[in-house]
Amino acid sequence: MSTGAPKVVSQWFTGNERTALHYVDTFYEYMLKKDTVQEIIFVFPNADNVFGGSWYLRSITIGDYETYIARELVAQIDANYRTIPHPDSRGITGCSMGGHGSMHLALTFPDVFGVVASMSGRYDIAN
Repeated sequence: MSTGAPKVVSQWFTGNERTALHYVDTFYEYMLKKDTVQEIIFVFPNADNVFGGSWYLRSITIGDYETYIARELVAQIDANYRTIPHPDSRGITGCSMGGHGSMHLALTFPDVFGVVASMSGRYDIAN
């Protein structure tokens, strides 16, 4: 039996900030109407490059996506929006490449991200 809840789809290797916006927005509006969530600020960074994806890593080839997302982008959001600037109030998620990147960033920056949800992400702590 279907609950009528919209499906949530997030970014993957060739996805970008527009890939999942419709689905997340639709699902969030559904949850707000059900009174099961509070206000949330969603941020969809574009981590595209000429190779199609960054895995949200730091590399001399593609640039420093780690610092960009975990430090610079988070600082910009905290400075410009009504956030609770604490890891317990900040999460990160992604699908496939985004899931890997989310796990990597959450484990590398526990002072920034208190929650991580990886969807279909592969993570190898040896890398």
